[in-house]
Amino acid sequence: MVGVRKNGLDMDDMSRCPKAVDAQRICNLLEKNWRYECRKKRPKFWRALFWTFGKHYILPFCVFLFEESIIRIAQPILLGYVIDYFSGVPAVTYQEACVAAAGVCLCSALFITLHHPMLVFSQEVGMRMRIASCALMYKKSLKLSRASLGKTTVGQIVNIMSNDVNRFDEFSTFVHYLVLGPVQAVIVSYIMYTHLGWSAFVGVALLVPFIPFQLFIGKLFSMFRQMTAKLSDNRLRLMTEIISGMRVIKMYAWEQPFAELVANARKSEVGRIQWSCMLKAVNLSMFFVTSRVILFACFITYVLTGNVLTAKAVFVTMALFNTLRITLTLLFPNAITQWAESRVTCDRIQ
Repeated sequence: MVGVRKNGLDMDDMSRCPKAVDAQRICNLLEKNWRYECRKKRPKFWRALFWTFGKHYILPFCVFLFEESIIRIAQPILLGYVIDYFSGVPAVTYQEACVAAAGVCLCSALFITLHHPMLVFSQEVGMRMRIASCALMYKKSLKLSRASLGKTTVGQIVNIMSNDVNRFDEFSTFVHYLVLGPVQAVIVSYIMYTHLGWSAFVGVALLVPFIPFQLFIGKLFSMFRQMTAKLSDNRLRLMTEIISGMRVIKMYAWEQPFAELVANARKSEVGRIQWSCMLKAVNLSMFFVTSRVILFACFITYVLTGNVLTAKAVFVTMALFNTLRITLTLLFPNAITQWAESRVTCDRIQ
């Protein structure tokens, strides 16, 4: 048959990985920074990751800042000009309304064009962090002494390399919103002040307590993540010992007692996972509730102070709050959560 190799495939037939994700190269860079970090009095693995991969986040951060601070906020403002035209405001001409409508469409197209490539790039940086960490752990495992092997089980190493390091991929998706969330909140608050006056700060006052609440939730996520990781390591260690001693267990008919040990270990682990899921449910509920409560408080305050709501003020404020809701009640909390879990992962790797 044409195109079929009779002598099989070899390494020369395989396509090479891009230089940016080559495991040996990025592992050597991370190892160099980690050795430098170990000279300090209190070395931290996350600092070595930052000095190795932090510069790669600059470009996506700048693009996301442009998206969240200009593009997504410009859409409601342009929408306000369109509403003014249909409301009969003489200051807005037909040509200006058409330009504003075209601007709304252009902002949507520009957002999609810029956002997704930068999101993929950020996830690629997270993949590099994961690859480098796994390669560095593999190199370290080949140099462990017998005394160190007695303190670290194979199950724990496998658990970190197969489960914990995946937090770097999720962290890279949301890390930018640790800064973008507060920046966007300030810009949106000022624009809403121009439409609703001092009533807009009622919504800001309701948002301020939400930030320390999210920091508290992040600490809880970190705590439960540490507890879950320890229980997972204990279960894997138990399973490794059972599998290695299976002949003895079968010979003495100890299947039932050891099955109960595994079941109890798994039950404790699932209990901690359930608490983590409950915290995620609280975060998700805040995503749906917060914006409605804030909008109601802003509008009722604006009306009770003797002002008259206009269509432009309502639609622009709602559009701005919907933008801010996604950032502050979904992306910003996820960024805090993933940051906390990534710190735990770095401590476990260290």
